[in-house]
Amino acid sequence: MIRFLEKVKNLSPLIFLILIIVFPWFLKRGYLFFVDMSWGPHITIPEWTSNWFYFWVIIKILNFLIPADFLEKIFIVIVFGVVLFGGYKLGQSLTKIKTISFLSSAFALFNPFVYDRVMYGQFGVVLGYGFFLVFFAYLIKYYFDLNEKLIFFAGLFAGFSILFSLHFIFFILLVYLVLGTLIVINNLNLRGKLFNFIKYSFLFFFIIIVINFNWLYGLFSREGNLKEFIEQEITEKDFLIFKTRGSNSFEIVKNVFLMSGFWGAEQFRYIPLKEIKPIWSFGFYLILIIIIWGLFSNFKDKEKRKLIFSLIFIFFISFVLAIGVALPIFAEITFFLSNYLPFYKGLRESQKWVAVIVTIYNIFFVYGLIELFKKEFINRNENLRIFLLVFLTWLIIFQAPLLINGAIEQIKPTNYPSDWIQINELIVEDSNCQKKILFLPWHLYMYFKWIGNIVVNPAPRFFTCPVIYGENMEFGDIYTQSLKPEQKKVENWLISFGDTDLLSRNDLNIGYIILAKEADWQKYLWVEKIINLKILKETENLKVYKVEELN
Repeated sequence: MIRFLEKVKNLSPLIFLILIIVFPWFLKRGYLFFVDMSWGPHITIPEWTSNWFYFWVIIKILNFLIPADFLEKIFIVIVFGVVLFGGYKLGQSLTKIKTISFLSSAFALFNPFVYDRVMYGQFGVVLGYGFFLVFFAYLIKYYFDLNEKLIFFAGLFAGFSILFSLHFIFFILLVYLVLGTLIVINNLNLRGKLFNFIKYSFLFFFIIIVINFNWLYGLFSREGNLKEFIEQEITEKDFLIFKTRGSNSFEIVKNVFLMSGFWGAEQFRYIPLKEIKPIWSFGFYLILIIIIWGLFSNFKDKEKRKLIFSLIFIFFISFVLAIGVALPIFAEITFFLSNYLPFYKGLRESQKWVAVIVTIYNIFFVYGLIELFKKEFINRNENLRIFLLVFLTWLIIFQAPLLINGAIEQIKPTNYPSDWIQINELIVEDSNCQKKILFLPWHLYMYFKWIGNIVVNPAPRFFTCPVIYGENMEFGDIYTQSLKPEQKKVENWLISFGDTDLLSRNDLNIGYIILAKEADWQKYLWVEKIINLKILKETENLKVYKVEELN
């Protein structure tokens, strides 16, 4: 019991960092709706070749005991916890001072990269980033200790990083290639250590393959469509649409330097940090002094100089690739990689490379803090140490101050409307889910007045019966990138105002059409003129039609 209380005491600063974000979300029942993430009471398991297959199997099992809305909040807490753990391990790989490891954790969580991805609901990216931090920490630790078991743990967390965000495979390959080369160079005269590193490198990649076997199998077989999607649907147009943002060349470079530039920040779906400029950048510029101090102080150390050079090299490569096609001078590099590096064009959002930049910043930040806490006048004065801890924590939080208090109440727990529940029960009772639901309006992202924001369509996560819904992104020049044949059939039916055999032949087994009174729903009222459709029920938010068989 005493040991448990001691662990809780040690974790309390990290718990505090999570609570100042999520606490308001636990005061009320309801789901949290983000642009790219909508949960509901109906948990569906994707195909086993999906990288999210294992996750949703676990959630499905837990849902028998725990309500889905509470599971969603627990999931977000775990995501933040993994990021904090990654930051802590990164600090721990360089110093034994717990205060510095705590500040490293705070830096890992409170930064523009994490804020933007959280507010857009891209928790897979944030989770991948958190595991990436742990992978980096173990690899750095191995560089100093040459303990082969650290390679095993590096592979384990690299595998999880890729599992939750496939793009991290490129970040991990870059880091492992650069640091691995450095390790080989340093140990050319130690054949035993060199042989062990090469041997454990095979183990490293084997672990990654085992963890990611299901989607890798789908990638290279006919059972998955990931390879087809990357090769056929993603083009240079995608890189231009999702390019790193900035009003001019200087602004683009500055945004990447400030760990920002995410394209989604310009969609007016959450408050971007630039709205409180220069407050949010003020904290980073002060922290930058410590980062630069950490860089140059360790550059003087001959034992660490090669490592510092390697980290700067990784930073430079990541910086260039993060800018991507946003600047003509770097665009050709990105297009070259997309054409010749297998599957690189799947990384159409170059700004995700900022995850590596944040990590390098964090390492130099830790080095700077080590130098700071070495000062004798700080070591002798406990009050000064406490003041520095509070002040630096405050500065770090100021990098992404809009994250606290439930993202300053931009995201609030919301229950599904009562008429959605009523309609779901009606359809289940009427059909026992032998028929599918066609959900309109036909948009992947849509404004729902009961949510108060544009979010990914929540219908498939809510209704018990299978739902066919629009997977059309409708962003820039991209209308849709769905490979499902059913999507094209419904789109042709909509374009022709019902003048196809979609409902008469009914190959898709559609039994009901739900028209939500959201967005441009009135443009779909022509469905009422279709002969074999009858209105089953109309509520405040929904109109429900039943598809009848033609004689």
